[in-house]
Amino acid sequence: MTPERGPALSCDAVRPFLPGLAEGALHAAGGAEVHLASCAACSLELARYRRLLDALAGLREDVEEPDAAALERLLEGVPGPGLRGLAARAAGNDRVRRAALSAGGVAVGAAVVGLLWWRLARRSEPGPEPAAAAS
Repeated sequence: MTPERGPALSCDAVRPFLPGLAEGALHAAGGAEVHLASCAACSLELARYRRLLDALAGLREDVEEPDAAALERLLEGVPGPGLRGLAARAAGNDRVRRAALSAGGVAVGAAVVGLLWWRLARRSEPGPEPAAAAS
């Protein structure tokens, strides 16, 4: 999407182009730039987009990799040596992880079927007899 060239545009016409202008994707001078030169509100919004992009670019540079002992520290909180080994295998083995997710899906599916069966059984039960009307 590129802004039209020619006379200055309205705020509503310029706003969709502000993210592209902030990224530097749109370079051609046109109605949007003429409007930005005369509209403080749109210029301020463009400046906000640019600050946001600068902050997001800074996040890319601040990636921290966990140290080698991070998995061990996390697994220390898992009770029992058997569970710790199982958790380590599940985290490192794709087949074990898929099997665990499949078993969880089967358990959830069985619970849903059981709940639906129970509700259906409750609906088919005869209700209490209506109380005799007082004469």
